[in-house]
Parts: sequence; C-alpha cells; structure tokens
Amino acid sequence: MAICMRTIQQLSGVAKRFPNVTWSCLSKSYLHTSAQLQDSTTSDRVSPEMKRTSTDEKIARKKTYLKYNLIKYEPSKEGEELRPAEVVHQKEFILISPKKMWYPAVMIRGMSIDEAINQCEFSGKSAAKVIRDVLKEAQRLAVSSYNVEFKSNLWVADSFVEKSGKLTSVRRKARNKATNIECTASRYVVRLREGQPPEHYYPPVPTGQEKLAEYITDQRRRRIFHGL
Repeated sequence: MAICMRTIQQLSGVAKRFPNVTWSCLSKSYLHTSAQLQDSTTSDRVSPEMKRTSTDEKIARKKTYLKYNLIKYEPSKEGEELRPAEVVHQKEFILISPKKMWYPAVMIRGMSIDEAINQCEFSGKSAAKVIRDVLKEAQRLAVSSYNVEFKSNLWVADSFVEKSGKLTSVRRKARNKATNIECTASRYVVRLREGQPPEHYYPPVPTGQEKLAEYITDQRRRRIFHGL
C-alpha cells in the first residue's frame, strides 16, 4: 500500500477541519514520494508535448482540413498529365444550423466557381450568402497563394457542412423558471480544383437498356453453392 502526495494533502486538510478528532498516525512505510506518483502539474520534468491544453487540441482538430493544402506531391513525369491544383478552405463557427447550411452547400457541387457564386447570389437563403463569401475567399487564396493562373478556371470538387460547436444560453420564464437554449454552429468546408468541371458530378441515371443489361449480367453470375 502506497499513498501519494495528493492523498496526504487531502488527509491533512480533513485533519484541520476536525481538530477534536483523534487520528491514527501513518507509518513511514506507507508513504511513497517518488516522482512517478507526484502531481504532474507541479513537476518540472513534464515535456512540452504533455502540457498541451484541451483548447490547443480543439484548435488542432479544427485545422485538419487546411492541412490538405500542405501536401506536396512528386513532380509529374514526362508524358504524364499534369496534376490540377487544389485549394481547401473553411469557415468556423457559423451561427446557422447545419441543416440550413446543407442545401446550398450540396447545390453548388460540381459547378464552376463563377456559376456557384452566381447561384448563391440569386438564392434568398442567408446560408447561401455565407457560402458565397467563403467561395470568393477561397478563389482569392487560390490565385495569391497556390499558383492558380486564372481565377475563373476552378470548379467546386467538394462542398460539405459539419457541426462546429454549440452556443448555450438561458431563457427566462414565469415563476422563476428558466430553460437552456442551445444553438448549433456550423463549419463549412470547400475544395476548389483547377480546370473545367466534369460533365457528371454524380453517376448519371442509367437508361432502360443499361438496366436490362445489368440485370441479365447479374442473373448469369448466379451460382448455387454446395448444390447437386
């Protein structure tokens, strides 16, 4: 049985609160004061990596999508097609519900950058105005920081929304009652890719002949295992 320094401090505090109570003395063999059991907050041997606060971890977690901009690829070999430039941009803690941000974020997927900005301009939703500003910001960064030659030669490769946090408050009611209010904030992430947008961003709906050919192929692939 070994008792750490924190336990000794707690016992001494209890003894001061109840001075009239007789406490049995602890033997020295029960005391363990090695560095492994001491409080890490008071020890000078803790490395800087171990002293990271929860706030630093949250900030690092928020910036994970921006790390895609730091990826360096190998140079293209002779005869290979050049890899198009990509820019990832995001905006944190937007005070709009993710459900309201979802529709305009999905709407602009696969569009050119100019068409996406125009669609957000014509939309009457407040979320579309936020996405429009993020697209203009990403377009400016692509030209100034990521060697994109023409700002109109970009298209929206990815566009999605995530939860970014909650803003809590209190609503006062009658008879000295109150309820909690939670407003979910959003994080919007967009990836712009250099070049012209593809003809079909999503797989096109198959025609009747294609469905029939797929059905016949699936029927011919059938096998009865362990049969006679």
